[in-house]
Amino acid sequence: MTDLIPGLSTTPAIGIRDLTQLRTTHAEITDIISILYLKAASHRLPNLTCRSDGEVRRAISWAEQHAGELAARSRSLERAMRPATEKEIGQSLLFLGGAFPNAGKIDLTAFGELFMQYVRDAAPSLIVLQAACDRVIRTSRFLPTISEVLEAIAEARKELEGLRSSLSRLPQLLEEAKRAVERDEEDRREVAAQREFFRRNPEAQNLPFLERLAEFRKWRAVNAGVRT
Repeated sequence: MTDLIPGLSTTPAIGIRDLTQLRTTHAEITDIISILYLKAASHRLPNLTCRSDGEVRRAISWAEQHAGELAARSRSLERAMRPATEKEIGQSLLFLGGAFPNAGKIDLTAFGELFMQYVRDAAPSLIVLQAACDRVIRTSRFLPTISEVLEAIAEARKELEGLRSSLSRLPQLLEEAKRAVERDEEDRREVAAQREFFRRNPEAQNLPFLERLAEFRKWRAVNAGVRT
């Protein structure tokens, strides 16, 4: 197999540990993104069913605690999303050949040429190519066909583009969710203040709406520090 492209290393350009870390990151933030999105959109779309306040607060806390780490992973992912070079495609071919002992039992010259041609035409990024190779190595018992490699590339591209999108959206969703929580807290304080106002001024309930509102606002301004 190594005779196909002499001089190239069979070591993957992106480590297996890095790929595993990215998959773990994707699994971790998928639910976090969902919780934050629903909360952030709750005031625009009041019919949405949000998660509990406790879950929202835990999601916000997790996102804040891991912000630096996730930003670093996002930068690493962006760097690895550059197009794979001809040399890196050749290295992936050798990487696959080294992973399947049965590959040495057949003439791989034609396979290698077709692999280079079809993978080049698929134009994967470096990390998509490496993730696709990792996928077929984990799931195949024999050297994969070209179509299986292309399918793995498509699946890896979809997965990593999803992670890329999630990482880029997370900071904004975090801020929007925090503002939504603050609005909810203000709404609760307002409702509690109205209850307290009418408890102390029951006659105000008989006033016309605009007068009642004006009286409440005057009372609220004077009693802003009153516990409700």
